[in-house]
Amino acid sequence: MNMSKIEPFDLQKAFHPMPDACRAALMDTARSVQTENRVNRTLRRVLLIAVLVLLAVMAVAYAVSSLGLVDFFGRYYHTSVPDAARTELSATEQKAYSVGPLNITLRETLADGRLVYVTTDATPADGSTALIQMSNSDIGDQLPASEATRLKVPESSTFLEAAKSVGVPLYTVLSYLSIEDDMSQEEMQDILWDSDGSALLVDMLITHPEIMPKTLSGTLHLKVVEINTSSVEYAEVSSWETED
Repeated sequence: MNMSKIEPFDLQKAFHPMPDACRAALMDTARSVQTENRVNRTLRRVLLIAVLVLLAVMAVAYAVSSLGLVDFFGRYYHTSVPDAARTELSATEQKAYSVGPLNITLRETLADGRLVYVTTDATPADGSTALIQMSNSDIGDQLPASEATRLKVPESSTFLEAAKSVGVPLYTVLSYLSIEDDMSQEEMQDILWDSDGSALLVDMLITHPEIMPKTLSGTLHLKVVEINTSSVEYAEVSSWETED
């Protein structure tokens, strides 16, 4: 499932519906601008512009770190996720983990008896610039176009070359769900980068439907490794891991 060619990201897919409370507050603000007689025309325009700017900022905020399985299938496979699956994915109770220099958040879980999906989001804990790669990839792999653009390096750069050129840490992340051995047939993983460099890690298990229980239990394993970018080969500097 690991694919090196990254296609342009449609930001519209990342925008979530605005919460009713936020919408109501903004509408109240807009109405007050229209009904307040003592506010002069110039101030009205300023207030209206402020409302529009607030709307735009909120939209961007909803787009940040909101990648999920819908985006993954849309960008890589140009296919949509059924509404029933979207409902289940959105119902996932998100949980954050501190794994060394990265914050990793459990984003989505979905199991239908035949397939199991778990997605996690990895981002630098201190908000600094870093390069994140999937652990079963190679540091000599070529960067996706989006990451090359973000780091302002040639698109032909490898992960190791880019990290050395820009002077940022290179982390590999392992994120997977383990279940009872006799329930799983195969497991595959992939990664999707957001515009800020955070990474969505997708773990998919193919399961035996004839023996799957109604409720599936498993262990989420998370491991972060910092790569020594001064070496020409794979070399660890430090590693951190946790499971839940």
